[in-house]
Amino acid sequence: MPVLDRTKLAPVTGVQRGAYILWSTAKKSELIIISTGSEINIALEAGYQLAEKGVGVSVVSMPSWELFDSNL
Repeated sequence: MPVLDRTKLAPVTGVQRGAYILWSTAKKSELIIISTGSEINIALEAGYQLAEKGVGVSVVSMPSWELFDSNL
């Protein structure tokens, strides 16, 4: 698994709630891509490609469904 470049991505703020926005376009998000594990790099690449086409997108890392669900 490639290491995430934290100089280009958001800090892990919010992970205690089970999920956090890892990357987002400046444009309002029309689409949210949620990754729960090792597929995060695929989700980021999809987000980058969509952004290049003008789609507002956020990529969310969700390492814990259980924590996220308990915070609803």
